[in-house]
Amino acid sequence: MKIKSNLTGVKTRLTDWFNFVHPTAYNRIISKYAYLPQMKVWIKKFGIIALVFISMRAAGQLPKIEFGEISMHEVRMQSYEKDSSAVAVVLFDYGDLNMKDFTLHRYSKIKILRKDGYQWADVSVPIFGDEKISSFKAATYNVKDGKMEVTPVADDGRFKEEYVEGIDIVKWAFPNVKEGSLLEYEYTISNGGIRDWEFQKKIPIAHSEFNIRENVNIKFQIFIQGYLVPKQVGSDHWLMKDVPAFVDEPFISSSQNYISKVNLELANVTVGYRDWSGRRDTHLYNYMSDWPDLSKQYKRIFTIVGGVVGGGFIKEMTDSIIKDCKFPDEKVRAIHSYVQSAMEWNGRYSTWVRRKGMKRIFDDKTGTSGDINLLML
Repeated sequence: MKIKSNLTGVKTRLTDWFNFVHPTAYNRIISKYAYLPQMKVWIKKFGIIALVFISMRAAGQLPKIEFGEISMHEVRMQSYEKDSSAVAVVLFDYGDLNMKDFTLHRYSKIKILRKDGYQWADVSVPIFGDEKISSFKAATYNVKDGKMEVTPVADDGRFKEEYVEGIDIVKWAFPNVKEGSLLEYEYTISNGGIRDWEFQKKIPIAHSEFNIRENVNIKFQIFIQGYLVPKQVGSDHWLMKDVPAFVDEPFISSSQNYISKVNLELANVTVGYRDWSGRRDTHLYNYMSDWPDLSKQYKRIFTIVGGVVGGGFIKEMTDSIIKDCKFPDEKVRAIHSYVQSAMEWNGRYSTWVRRKGMKRIFDDKTGTSGDINLLML
């Protein structure tokens, strides 16, 4: 996909950068040099530094994507030259995470090369909490009688099902899939938060790109994972091309721990408020600092959901279970055996404890996977 550079795009990214680095300076500059004909005045005033910055940002300019702009070459494609054994290939995968309005826009194109690649025509997207999917479009492209045939995904072809408590899965299946079909889709997730980006799958990827639009009030830590490292083409903009398929190796715990990806962890949030006198002020909430602080946060959360830490019925129960155990491994086995016999799984998966509290969960003698796993702690 060809990316065109234009002065408007450069100016927009310059203003975004100044707004992030120094909001006051940004307002002064924009009020004085707000129009494109005056950009040369700004460049002249700031000299070589501005020119260097413009060239750096142009290299990482965001792609212009229009759904439905599919070439006949893509639809006629019969094999992937970088991997002739590929059953399917991701031709283009782009994600734009906007932390200002908490949305993620994704656009993707997948080429089905063989019948073994039909599984890639079934797409699943996890939705957390109050997140919603909007601006959804999806279609299958084939060649019929020398012309391009377009089969869109119908409105009733997309559905949502509960995966675990608090997490739903939105699914859809592309229609009219054959060897040689091209699949295209895009969607926007709103009311969301921080999401990681995978640059590698079990099929090759020709082009994968991820961009983050920062929020000056939200800071996060970035961790690059995998032996293939994405190229950073902007301050928070990464790109990888010709990414080989990930191949499972013996004895690895999970492919998710080894594929190339960008992991994001919330570090802190600055919240503005007015005090009793009406004076504006801010408060910094840290979510990721060091291990002792993280331990305090988990203890606070556990206390909220059921008084797990600091005495209570669980401590008394644990003391009675391990009273005849001398070694740590004996204690672990005794606790595991007790929970296994005393609790019954209700058939529901969960990643956290329900608000009903641990005491009530234990009295009911039944719970989700999250309830029972927390009892093991």
